[in-house]
Amino acid sequence: MKKILLNWVMALGAVALLTACNGNSDIVVEDGQILPTCTITQGVPLTGSQITVHVICTGGNVVIDQATVTVDGQVKSLDFDGASIDDYIGFLGLQDNTVYTVVMEAIIDGNTITKTINITTDDIPLDTIAPIITITGGTTSLVVGGAYTAPVVTATDDIDGDISGSVVVGGDVVDVNAVGTYTITYDVTDSSGNSATQRTHIVTVTAVPNNAPTCENFTVVVGIAGITSSNNTANVAPGSFTATGDLSLHINDVDSGDTLTTAYVGSGVLGGSLTIGSATVSGNNATIIAATGFGDAYIDYTVSDGTDTSAACRVTFTNLAGI
Repeated sequence: MKKILLNWVMALGAVALLTACNGNSDIVVEDGQILPTCTITQGVPLTGSQITVHVICTGGNVVIDQATVTVDGQVKSLDFDGASIDDYIGFLGLQDNTVYTVVMEAIIDGNTITKTINITTDDIPLDTIAPIITITGGTTSLVVGGAYTAPVVTATDDIDGDISGSVVVGGDVVDVNAVGTYTITYDVTDSSGNSATQRTHIVTVTAVPNNAPTCENFTVVVGIAGITSSNNTANVAPGSFTATGDLSLHINDVDSGDTLTTAYVGSGVLGGSLTIGSATVSGNNATIIAATGFGDAYIDYTVSDGTDTSAACRVTFTNLAGI
């Protein structure tokens, strides 16, 4: 900080005739009058576009009639109390890296005293306050093929004001058709070169949820020779039979486009004298082969869409003929 010291002359005794150092008119100091001693210093500005002048005048006994400070055409009055001044005056709208002439003019007992100093804004602390970025709303998660809405992004600066139009968008580009996590970045810098803390907006695109396929329990009725029933393909002969249940009527998947596959889980008898030669699940067919006696048999099966598998379901084969 540059400190410019202005000493005003103290005079005691007989009337003296003094000449101001800057060439002003003669200053008359009468017997017994003491002019104040004044200092002018550069105060701490609020921003790089403002300078503050601190004026202190003390030690005098002559009433100050008027005091002003002028910078770049801006004239401002100083507050004073009798022969004393202790006042800060600020000047806005100035430029960095510029020399400004500061003129202090005081009228004391009819005498006008002018003091001129220079202040260079190089010596003034620059604007060091970074702007602030605010993110409001915007999509943060969606499934593949969903709609994405970008957030509203604003930026404000203590000096430049609204600088939302200067925000730089970077990072990832959201692809709503590809699963992934996308990070969008937002940056901004004010006119003094202060960069805001980077803000981010994260968007997660997930796969469309898969719905597991389902299956049903159902019964195949094995009748006597020549008689068939619903869900039944029967070739019945005394002492043996082959029965097939059509699984396609009992499996379902709400997701379109899936390819369903069935699988054998287990089989067994449910009473009577029935014996099983073999039990298989192939494609959409659940088949009991070469069984004899009478009673019930079953095959448990599942259905899968390649991602999820259903719980096990049961096909029950009933030999009502009592063969």
